Amino acid sequence: MSHTVHAQAVRAGDAVAVYFAADGMAMVNGRTSDAKLPPAAVKARSAKLGRARDNRLHSPAHRTRGALT
Repeated sequence: MSHTVHAQAVRAGDAVAVYFAADGMAMVNGRTSDAKLPPAAVKARSAKLGRARDNRLHSPAHRTRGALT
């Protein structure tokens, strides 16, 4: 029996996110699984990651501390 987990790492500036997909029910029910990462979901999450990073970079707290929090 085979259970494949797909993962993808995305970098936005100094932030790194790792997305993964696994079929937990297939594992529980004893059937093979090969879950895929939906490209639209990875793209949307990555865009959100980039926006969150940009918001932190332009916040007053970042300018006074000199580092991302």
